[in-house]
Amino acid sequence: MCEDPGVILVDIKVRMDYCHIQVDRHRASHPVRHPVQLELPAPKSHGGKRKGAGRPKTDHAGVEHCARPPVASRFPVHVTLEAREDAPPFLRKRSCDALRTVMAAGCDRQTFRLCHFSIQPGHVHLICEAKDAVSLSRGVQGLAIRMARALNREWDRRGPIWADRYHARHLKTPSETRHCLVYVLGNFRHHGGEKTSPMCIDQASSAYWFTGYRERDDLPEPPDIPRPVANARTWLLSVGWIRAGGLISMAERPRS
Repeated sequence: MCEDPGVILVDIKVRMDYCHIQVDRHRASHPVRHPVQLELPAPKSHGGKRKGAGRPKTDHAGVEHCARPPVASRFPVHVTLEAREDAPPFLRKRSCDALRTVMAAGCDRQTFRLCHFSIQPGHVHLICEAKDAVSLSRGVQGLAIRMARALNREWDRRGPIWADRYHARHLKTPSETRHCLVYVLGNFRHHGGEKTSPMCIDQASSAYWFTGYRERDDLPEPPDIPRPVANARTWLLSVGWIRAGGLISMAERPRS
């Protein structure tokens, strides 16, 4: 026998009212917790524009930390790396051998070439060729890092070797390039080599492998080590510099 539909509807309504009452009771006993906005901690006193902030000031400004100019692949670059005062002696045979070994391993890269060098007591001169500014920066920085590690291993020390970032000067004319070659290969005459024979070369440089001397037949044989420099590919550094004054004499002194 079927129940009356009206009775069924009333029963459903009663059940729904009962459920609503139960839900209201649950909400009353468990109030809703609203999220609370937390305060962020105060920033630490690092950086920002304030008195005394920034790089410490020193008496020696070094190389300015500004964007370097673009590099064209046809122009060689004269690079100078300055050593720290506590760096090991560069002109000791141990140091020269370590530096030349590193140069031989990294002198001829796809986008960076080391063509000439001169090791002096407190700095190193390099004449390089690079595809662009990025290649020059990566090539010189990579070479500087490997040289520093080699010196630290050789002298059983730790810590930095170079005082500041490298200085770079672009060589854009035959005259500039020739003057730079004379300056780098004869730089030892400014650092204790004034009294040496006019017809001698710097043994801590790439003069052994330089083919632009007038007295090529009088040049001593290079040491039996891997060649630490690469052949120049730019016109200025290969043949262009000869137009500015001819071949270089071993007795030619660099300008101050």
